[in-house]
Amino acid sequence: MGWRTDKALTVAQLSNNMSDSLVPDTTYWQAYAYQQIKNILTGMDNRIPISDDFTDIPTAIADSDVTTFGGLLLTGATDLGDTPADIPSDMAFSGVGAITEISSDNDKRIFQQKASTSPDRVSFQNMAFDGNSTEASGAIVQHAHAIDMYQSGQTSTNNIIGPNIWIKDVGGDGVYLRESDKNIVHALNIDVNNQAIGANLRGRNGIAVTDGDSLIIANCYIRRAGNAGIDLEPNATEDISRVVISNCVIEDSLYGIAIPGGAGASPPISYVSISNCVIKVGDKSATGFNTTTIGIIIQAAETVCMSNIWVVGQSDQTKSGTGIFIDNADRVYLNNVNVTRCDRGLQIFSDNGTNDYISIIGGEFSENQKHGLSLNGSSGNHIGNLIVKGVQIFNNDNGDTGFDGIRVDYCDNLIVDGCLAFDDQGSQTQDRGITVQNSGNVVISNNICYGNTVSQIQLNSNTTNEYGHNIGAISIT
Repeated sequence: MGWRTDKALTVAQLSNNMSDSLVPDTTYWQAYAYQQIKNILTGMDNRIPISDDFTDIPTAIADSDVTTFGGLLLTGATDLGDTPADIPSDMAFSGVGAITEISSDNDKRIFQQKASTSPDRVSFQNMAFDGNSTEASGAIVQHAHAIDMYQSGQTSTNNIIGPNIWIKDVGGDGVYLRESDKNIVHALNIDVNNQAIGANLRGRNGIAVTDGDSLIIANCYIRRAGNAGIDLEPNATEDISRVVISNCVIEDSLYGIAIPGGAGASPPISYVSISNCVIKVGDKSATGFNTTTIGIIIQAAETVCMSNIWVVGQSDQTKSGTGIFIDNADRVYLNNVNVTRCDRGLQIFSDNGTNDYISIIGGEFSENQKHGLSLNGSSGNHIGNLIVKGVQIFNNDNGDTGFDGIRVDYCDNLIVDGCLAFDDQGSQTQDRGITVQNSGNVVISNNICYGNTVSQIQLNSNTTNEYGHNIGAISIT
């Protein structure tokens, strides 16, 4: 395909069109800034043309096509045809005008790394990507990513994806990062819309990381992902570490945020911070979700912090999945994490591996179908070193089928302190405020439990307990 120079302006063209000899013919940013100032001062006589016509850009953009730290300005709508555009290094892709729309066939990537180089210092802004996956079916589509920052054997670093990026209807991932360090993804609006692609095949993720270090994902809105809104999932022998996820809203996906553990011999995901996010749990009855949805899932990970988070279920609670699920994860810390109207609020479960050194401080777990907090090991695999402090747990067991505010089973070294576990509904359903069984070295203190239908605090005789200064009768069975 040819390069339509009337609609795609290179740095060289911007620079060569400048008539003021006082401005050196140097970098893109100098040229662009000068041009904008000149437009304002001359009544916009030299404005960059904006068109709704389609613009073709070359599918193979060589590093030599632009100057270092240069860029490509795209106007109107942009068509990549049958082949995705390769991404060179030191390149800024910027839409001009209202928004630049880039379309793809339904089984094609849109932008991808070049095979011969590792693209570094690349940025995308002010563009919309349409993957047309609603017209697609079949397994090939799950690899049709909008922005694919991966090439085997190459590490892509110091890239910025956003702001003002719209991605919709992609069969694969909205953004795919692999062997990708020191990257920032921010201010994206992603409607993945790929819950079901072909028979028994879900689509992929809003943002996927399979190998990376020192990443920031912030200020994104993501919905309708067939897998996860944000997925941190290393491939075999690969590693993900030092990741910040903040200020995101994720809705109606199989998982909101997934840290599901890697394949093969990949090490545990480590040093992850998730903060200031709101997640609406997907409808588990939706096509492609196979009766399971989870707001946040953490497996095979360590050193994960979560703070100031709301996980909210469906308006019809019977269609909500679990709020937060933790399995085989150590050193996980929750601060002011809140879950409401889900199946279970928070579930910690160990039948393989460990769940060790976990703190749940503050927050609310309310109006869930089953337990507010379900903290369960197994007879051969206890969870351990668990602190629950200052949490409000109320009006759970909305299905009225024998569930509690806090249920602990097979846990060693447990503190439950300063919590409120109660049911104050007109028709009370939460069976017990706090239940602990088959556990050792347990301290239950300074809690207030009332209005629960069976008992306020129940401990079984297989538990080694210390308890005191609680309001609410304690029964030992």
